[in-house]
Amino acid sequence: MPHSATRAGYKPAGPQAARLFERVIAVVTGFCPNVEVTEPGVCAFGARGPARYFGGEAVLASKIIAAVAELGVESRVGVADGMFAAQLAASSAGPVGPFLVIPPGGTAGFLATQPVSVLADQGLADQNMATRDLAGLLKRLGLLTLGDLAALPVSDVASRFGDTGEAVHRLARGLDSRRSRPGRPTATCP
Repeated sequence: MPHSATRAGYKPAGPQAARLFERVIAVVTGFCPNVEVTEPGVCAFGARGPARYFGGEAVLASKIIAAVAELGVESRVGVADGMFAAQLAASSAGPVGPFLVIPPGGTAGFLATQPVSVLADQGLADQNMATRDLAGLLKRLGLLTLGDLAALPVSDVASRFGDTGEAVHRLARGLDSRRSRPGRPTATCP
């Protein structure tokens, strides 16, 4: 299922930034009702239905970017098969334009060129210290890209790196089965 991630052009800090990001979430929710805040300044949502309604992923992304810009916030949108790839696409969108749409079936190819360090950098909802440590170890072992990791047999990765290795191997192959979990940030804004 296509997912989309919106990355605000700032890192929220303090009550004013939190209130502004709440407004960003309200704007995005106007286009896509099931929005999950994945980290400060980043949200994710299923894009299939809203994209169909608005005329495609690129149109939806453009509309969200324009609406968020009305708040005075620059944002980037990424669309891909899976939340992990969508977040990476949003992060990569800056140099190529305000949004990046990875075509259906193209997620594995897009991910293959990404450095393994993104496993530690992306603020995965289920990320823990083991994932960060594994990303560093993979790099030291000479596995520099997600494509290098994805090329390894899953049984070898699972036997050497356990459940964490198997989970990041699935992400590297574009097999992200997580669905967005709609909800507001846990901190309240005055």
